Amino acid sequence: MIASFHALTFVSNTKFATFLTKRVQDHRHFESQSFLQTNRLDQIDTDQYNVLFYELTNLADPMQIVHLTELAKKLKLVIIAQSGHFASFAFEVGAVDFLILDSTASRIDKCFDKLIHLCPIASAAERLSLIHISEPTRLRRIS
Repeated sequence: MIASFHALTFVSNTKFATFLTKRVQDHRHFESQSFLQTNRLDQIDTDQYNVLFYELTNLADPMQIVHLTELAKKLKLVIIAQSGHFASFAFEVGAVDFLILDSTASRIDKCFDKLIHLCPIASAAERLSLIHISEPTRLRRIS
């Protein structure tokens, strides 16, 4: 039972996009990552992707709000912004997490843990991997 996330990323901040990409590539539950080239939220294939990392830069576009709300019903949405000012909006549209552009590696790992926890298959796979890691240790103690 291998569980994997297929992430779609729309982050215009190059430094954070590079950092996030590296964290995603190094994480065992992410199988693929693609980059949204344009801000066309209405064209995202929710059958192909199950996680969207989306940088929110303003709230001026009412269609953006509508599309994010609809996407949050079909995939795991993580909103990213320059500051915490957009945090309440992120959770109002249904985001599972909110990151700021200067988030640390440990904060991003917490975000990934939340994604795993919210996905029953990934959560079960994580528990199984922890059992397999700890079994040889228990066997040595018994012997």
